[in-house]
Amino acid sequence: VRGRWLLPSFLPRAALFRLEPPAWFLRRYLLGDDATDEDVAGLRKVIAQVSPAVLARRARETLAVDVVEAFRRVDVPVLVVAASADRVVPARAFEDFARCKPEAERVVLEGPHLLLQRRRVQAAREIVRFLEARGR
Repeated sequence: VRGRWLLPSFLPRAALFRLEPPAWFLRRYLLGDDATDEDVAGLRKVIAQVSPAVLARRARETLAVDVVEAFRRVDVPVLVVAASADRVVPARAFEDFARCKPEAERVVLEGPHLLLQRRRVQAAREIVRFLEARGR
């Protein structure tokens, strides 16, 4: 639930985000090995719309954030959707979630870090199921 498991803190510098991310990197860490060239181009386009300074700041903030106490105080049902092939957020992060909020429901979907973008139908199905089970 802390960002400590994502990236070494020396990596998120604006200079790094000025470079176009290589296709192999986007596939390996974000999109999945089965991502098409079109998927890669689409993600590059989205990334290019955000300034390198903002991307670096977001990465640093993610590394520094600790939401354990805030997560414990959540008083509504929680669904944690995890990606089976997430190479950014390791499985131990979800163990942290479980310790903080044991009543949270966890579902693991086959897919990469950008699960909601790459497996949107499956993810939407799980979210709808979760909400319907609670009368929403």
